[in-house]
Parts: sequence; structure tokens; C-alpha cells
Amino acid sequence: MDEHSRIRALLEGGRITQEEADTLLEALHELEAEEAPALQNEVKPAAVPPGELRWVKVILHSEDLEARLAPSLEQPLIKGQVEVHEEGSGFLVTRQRGKRRERGAYFFENVLRYFEGSEVKVHLPAGWGLEVYATSGDVEVEGIPFVRGKIGSGDVELEDVQGLDLRIASGELEATLRLTQGEHQLVMGSGDAEIRFVGSSVQIAGVLGNGELDPRGNFSQRGRLVKGLVGQGAGKLSIQMGNGDLTLEDRGASA
Repeated sequence: MDEHSRIRALLEGGRITQEEADTLLEALHELEAEEAPALQNEVKPAAVPPGELRWVKVILHSEDLEARLAPSLEQPLIKGQVEVHEEGSGFLVTRQRGKRRERGAYFFENVLRYFEGSEVKVHLPAGWGLEVYATSGDVEVEGIPFVRGKIGSGDVELEDVQGLDLRIASGELEATLRLTQGEHQLVMGSGDAEIRFVGSSVQIAGVLGNGELDPRGNFSQRGRLVKGLVGQGAGKLSIQMGNGDLTLEDRGASA
């Protein structure tokens, strides 16, 4: 799916407004027109092949999610009010279906779960990636090689993550990324993002629909377009933001 299709899908899914979609599409046209000559002779970096990882797919409604790397494990360890099923070479995690009880107690239990949510904890061995689809709830990830998926509403915190393909409709993002190769993408509808690069080598190309860049390193903004370079730029990161400010920090440059 190309960038235009992704924006249309966000609009059709109700994750961004028509005005935000129009702004992103207009800015994307500007970015493509400006970068077209340079891209003609550019060598495309090798993306991280999903086949190299096994995946845990987590589908949640109002629960918070905490996912961490646990190298000592041989298989994923998953805790919380969830059901776990095998899916291909990985696992599918969904919210637990309540057992049939007296109607009043069953209804009350599910109402509380809906409004209060709960926490799901996922611990992954080396060689596993995380795929998350959440309607609402906060997401915290540490040390996972690759994170992908869609989050409707909630704050996201990523620590020492080495790859991402993530869409956040509404919420704040705070991330420390270690990107050294491949292609990566971040799409946000509404909310601020603060991204720190540690031990990274990546080119950044971004579009800000309605927001400002706070550059802390070799990053710049011209109109709605954002560009940047960390290290030698072996990887590529595309950022699209509808309404929110963006902070980019190169920890290597400030060291």
C-alpha cells in the first residue's frame, strides 16, 4: 500500500478528518515533487523482512499493553485477561471472553472492564516481533526488534525499538529508536511525537499537517516538509502527522 492509499484508508476508517487528509495529501505531493529527482539515482535500502521474525499479534479494546524483550525465554509469556491462540508460526492474543454467569453479574463485570480496562503484559524472546491493534489504551514497548500495527486512542512509549510500522489515530508518542537499516513508517492523526535516535543510521522524510518541528540534530523543516539525517542514513523513516508537534533528537550528535 502506497502513502496515498494509507492516507485514504485512515480517512475511510474514521481515524483522521477530511481536512487532515487533504492537508496530508497536499503536503505529500509537495514532498514527492521535491524528492523525485534525487530518488532517481537512489539505491533502495533493504527493508527488514517480516519472515525473519515470528510474531505475536495482540488485539485489544480498552486494555493497556506492556511488551518487553526477555532474551532468557524460549517462548512468549503472556499475562492478563486474554486468550492466546496459535496463528501460523506465531500467536494471536485477544481479550478474554467472560464465562456465562448470572446475567446481572456478567453484565456488570463487562461494563467495568469496558470503562476501566486492564493491563496485558507480553514478554518476548529474541527473534519475535509485536503486532498490536488497540481501540484505546496506552502501549509501552521496550527492546522489541520490530513493532507494527494500529492504535486508535492512547499514549505510546517505545524504548530501544529497532523497527516500526505504526499508525496512531490520537495520542502522544515518546520513542527511543535504534534504526540501522530497512524502511520504517510512522503515521499519526492527532498528537505530539518526541523521537530520540540512539545508535542509529537513518534518513528521515516527514510531513507535518499542522505542527512545528523541534530539531535537536541534523533535522530541518521547510513549510510542511521535514528532513533529517542520522549517521550515514542506511535506513529510511517516513513520518506523517496530521495535527501535532514533532521533536527529533539525535543522541549521537549531542553526545
